[in-house]
Amino acid sequence: MLVVFHAATAFFLKSIPDVIWSGLLASFLTLVGVLLSNRGYTQRLRMQLDHDAAEKTKERTATLRRETYLRAAEELVRVNAYLASPSI
Repeated sequence: MLVVFHAATAFFLKSIPDVIWSGLLASFLTLVGVLLSNRGYTQRLRMQLDHDAAEKTKERTATLRRETYLRAAEELVRVNAYLASPSI
């Protein structure tokens, strides 16, 4: 029974034209190429997103420091103005 099945399968595979095999091979190679390309693109995109997130964090920290230092400088100007004013 197994020998008959094997013979029928071999006959079926030999009856498929070479054009079909070449088309299947080309399709398979194209699919592999697209998958590899997508994997590389995904890795680069993740690296870019990680970098952008780190830059945003640095930017937020710098903005917060700038605002804090400006408020402190304004308050120092007010204190100096108060201390320099004549007291009655």
